[in-house]
Amino acid sequence: MFSKQVTLLVGNGPNRLSESAVSWNDVLARMAQYVQPQVRLSGKPLTLAFEEIAFRLQRGDQPYEDKLKLQLAAEMRNLVPNSIHRRIMGLGLTTGCS
Repeated sequence: MFSKQVTLLVGNGPNRLSESAVSWNDVLARMAQYVQPQVRLSGKPLTLAFEEIAFRLQRGDQPYEDKLKLQLAAEMRNLVPNSIHRRIMGLGLTTGCS
């Protein structure tokens, strides 16, 4: 018998509605400061800029995923949850990987 699994994909919209919102442009610009030579963000899609930052971080001694996760967590730490966040969390969905 199959169990029903639900996946909810949420973009950055709820975050942008917070008074303490941080744009991805700002986050990537701050992350780009940590890599040399510095990544030029102007005119690039955000996903391409993110991948370029990740690639340049990969050359260091610490795995680049760890660096990116730590930096992203630091950037989002000051985000104050809003009513949309609370409604999403109130859906009763659980997290986890099998």
